Amino acid sequence: MSGNQMPGEVMPSPGEVVLNSDFPGQTPEGVWGTESPRFVPSFVVSPGGQGAKPPQGYLEHLANVSKSEATLKLEKKGKEGEENSEQSERHGFSSQSLGSPGEMPGEQSGEQQYCSPGYFIRGVCENGHSFAKELLCGREWCPVCGQDDSTAHMRRVARWLPKAQQMATMGYFVFTIPEHTRYLYRTKKKLSLLTKKLIAGDTKLHMPGLLKSMGFERGLCRWHWFGDESETFNPHLNVIVEAGHLPKSKLAEIKRAWAGILGVDMADVHYSYTRQPGKMFHILKYVTRATFHVLQWDEYLAAHIYNFRNMRAWGKWDDLPVWECTEKEKLAGVSELESGVCPECGTPISWAGKPLLMAFLKVWAGAGMAKPLGAGYWRLPDD
Repeated sequence: MSGNQMPGEVMPSPGEVVLNSDFPGQTPEGVWGTESPRFVPSFVVSPGGQGAKPPQGYLEHLANVSKSEATLKLEKKGKEGEENSEQSERHGFSSQSLGSPGEMPGEQSGEQQYCSPGYFIRGVCENGHSFAKELLCGREWCPVCGQDDSTAHMRRVARWLPKAQQMATMGYFVFTIPEHTRYLYRTKKKLSLLTKKLIAGDTKLHMPGLLKSMGFERGLCRWHWFGDESETFNPHLNVIVEAGHLPKSKLAEIKRAWAGILGVDMADVHYSYTRQPGKMFHILKYVTRATFHVLQWDEYLAAHIYNFRNMRAWGKWDDLPVWECTEKEKLAGVSELESGVCPECGTPISWAGKPLLMAFLKVWAGAGMAKPLGAGYWRLPDD
C-alpha cells in the first residue's frame, strides 16, 4: 500500500481515470461535472484533456438551453456516421424555419453570408429613433461569426473601442500557461477564477488581483484558446493595459507572480507597448478575433466554456478619447448600440418583437428605408 493509498482503496494505474462520486457534479454514469475526476498524474491521459470524450448530450444542451441567442446548428458525428444536426432556438424559432439539417450556417442567404440563416430584430429608443440588429450566434467555430472582420468580430471591437481610445499609451501582455498544466483550466469556473487572480481580484472572495495590485488601475482582457496556426489547445490570456515601457525588474516580478498563481516554476509572459493609434487599433482587432475555428478541435472544451464571459474590463472608463482612428468611421454609432444606447440621443434602446427574416431588411435597404451603420446594425425610419 502506497503512502497516499487509503485502507481498502484500489489505486489506479498511471493515466487511468477514476470516476469518483465525491467530486461535485459527477454523475453515476461518469459524465464530467464542474471538477475533474481523480487520476494518477502521468500526463499520458488527463481528464478533460484535448481529445477527451465530451459530456453525454452536450450538443443537445448547447442547442436547447440557448434561448437568448441566435439560432446555431452544431454538427455531431455519431457511430453510424453523421447524425442530424441540432439547432438552438431564439425568440421562439422553430426547427422547421431553419432549413435542412445538412446546411451549414449562412448557406441559405445567397450573396451575403448570414449566421444561421439570417434574422434581425428592431429596436426603438425613448425618443422614437429606430434601428435593426442582425442576430448572430457569435460562436468562434461558426463559419460566419468565426471569420476575421466578421460582423461578430467587429461588434467585439466596437464594444472595446471607446475604452481603448482613452489610453494614450497601450501596453499589451500575453500570459501563457505551461503545456503540462493546461488541462487544469478547461472549465468556466477554473478559467474565471484564474482571470480574477490575474487582473483585478474579487472583493467578495477577499482575493487581490495581480495586475491591479501592481498599479494597473484599468484594463481589458480576453482568452485565446488556440495558437495562430495550431489545432492544439493552447490557452493564453491577452491583457491590454494603460502603460508604456516597463523596467525589466517589474516584468520579472510579474512573471514570478504569474508562475506563483499557476503553481509552476516558470511561465512565459510577453509584453509590448505602443503610442501609435493605428497599432492600438490593430492590437484591439487581434485580441478580439476568434481562434477556436473548428468545433471538432476540442468538443469537450466547447461544452465547458459555454456561456463563459470572455471579454472583461476593470477600472473606471469615464475619460474623453485621446486618439482617433480611420476605422472608427466604419463603426460610427456601433459602440453605443452594443451598449444598448441610442447613438443619436443617448437614451436606452428597447429591442423587442419577433425576429424577422433578413429578406425584409434587404428590401427596405433597396428602397432606401434602411441605412447600414456597420457590424450588423441598421438605421430604420423613425416610428
